Formats: sequence, C-alpha cells, structure tokens
Amino acid sequence: MCGPLLLGIALHGVSYVFVTVVAQVYLAERVEPTMQARAQALFAMLTGGVSNLLGYLGTGMWFLMMTDRGATRWPLFWSVLCAAALAVAVYFTWAYHGVGRGFFRRPAP
Repeated sequence: MCGPLLLGIALHGVSYVFVTVVAQVYLAERVEPTMQARAQALFAMLTGGVSNLLGYLGTGMWFLMMTDRGATRWPLFWSVLCAAALAVAVYFTWAYHGVGRGFFRRPAP
C-alpha cells in the first residue's frame, strides 16, 4: 500500500518541476530584465491563485464523476489525471524553443 503513495509523491515532484520551475526559467529567459519581477509576480498569482482554484474545482468534479454509490473508480480517476500531466509535459517539450539552437541550448551572447 505504501508503494502507490510514494509513487504519487514522486509524480507530484516531477509535475512541480515541469510546471513551476521550467516556467520560471522560461520567464527569466524570455522577458526583458526590466519586466522580470512583474512577470514572475503575475506567474505566481496565476499559478498560486487562479490555477489552484480551477484545479480544485475541476478535480473535485472529476472525483464526483468517478464516484457511484459510495465507490470510487480509483484506477480510472488517477489514470486520467496522469495522462493529463503527461500530455502537458509532452506539449511543453514539443513547444518550448528556448534560447539558442539545438537540444542543449546556449544562452544568447
């Protein structure tokens, strides 16, 4: 029983890195220096406020859809959430162009 819990914690850490840390690096690379503090503050407000609210509401509705007569279909519940996190990671990997050329990008001079 402890294995799935530890796997969930590990997946949460990976998701945190994909969403939060990589987005902050993206902002640091793409936003001009005079606007970086404002961009980081906007990002923090959106991810810490608006996104959390929408995530709580959406996941709560998904949980209600997966619960019938007091029984929850946990494998389907978690499989869809994992697939959504994987889709976001794949999209970001595909869409992020970074600074420079090639897989290992170098900072612009």
